[in-house]
Order: sequence, then structure tokens, then C-alpha cells
Amino acid sequence: FRLLGDIPDSAGIHNAGTLRFAPDGTLLVSVGDDAKACQAQDLASPLGKILRLDVSAMPQPGPGPPPLADLVPSDNPFPGTGWTPLVYAWGLRNPFRFDVDPATSDLLIGNVGSHLFEEIEVVPAGTPGLNFGWPQFEATAPLGCCGPCGQGHVFTFPIHVIPHPVGVISV
Repeated sequence: FRLLGDIPDSAGIHNAGTLRFAPDGTLLVSVGDDAKACQAQDLASPLGKILRLDVSAMPQPGPGPPPLADLVPSDNPFPGTGWTPLVYAWGLRNPFRFDVDPATSDLLIGNVGSHLFEEIEVVPAGTPGLNFGWPQFEATAPLGCCGPCGQGHVFTFPIHVIPHPVGVISV
């Protein structure tokens, strides 16, 4: 059974890859930017996001995935059509791993950095819709790249930053 079938994957990298059920029964899905950095700032794209899906009333398996509109929780932060109403957190490069704190229901995200830092982001329970700034920022450092994508948006900075030593690491 395919739940989501049309997430772009053209670069073969930065695809993220964690699924977790939240305490309310919704399914959280991490999706990397697929090496298309500005897609993380586009709410209409699933890339560079944490998606939140209501799977409580899934249709019986059939050909292809269900329509995206059938997966939208009523309390997600963004209205609209397509991917937009499934977005829970955005502006992420590659949220490779994340977990939900069982005591607080906060979402803790390990976001793989690019050249300077690794990041740990937090979405406190009850505050969905945070934008973590990629690609305008890597951690708290402005990158000075990428033209207008994300300009004018409000960004949330990581709760913890790990500078890259010589060599490559991922958080």
C-alpha cells in the first residue's frame, strides 16, 4: 500500500526518511530537499518539510495512493490544496531523523547541515508551522545564496548547533 506516491526524487540525496506516530495518532513524515534548496521555502512542495497526515480513516488499499486531501488533519497550520495543508514544519535541508518527546509531545528534529553546522530543531507541542530557514540560513549563519526564496519569511533558529569539524558528520 502506497500512502504518498508523488514526492519528487531526482537527486537521490537529501531524502530524509523517518516516520513517527504522534501522540494524537497522526503520522509525521520527514522529507528532505532532494538537493533543491529553495523547495524547502515553498509550501506547495513536500521537499524540505515535516508532513503531518491523518491516517485514522484510510481507505482500503487500492490502485495508487489516496488523494492528498484525504490525509489532511483538520488542525494542521496551513490551508490550501495539494501539499500545503499537510505541512507541519518547513525550511529544512534534510530532517534525516526526528522523534516525538513522549513527555511533552515536542517534535525534535536532527537536521543535516550543509557546510558549516548540524542542527537540532524543536517544534514545541501546539506550535506547528515553524520555518527553520533553509536555504537562507544554515543554523544561525546567513548563507547569502538562493535569491529571493524565503525572503520575507519568519524563521525559527535551532535549539542546538554542532559546528562541522574537519570532515563530514551528520546529526
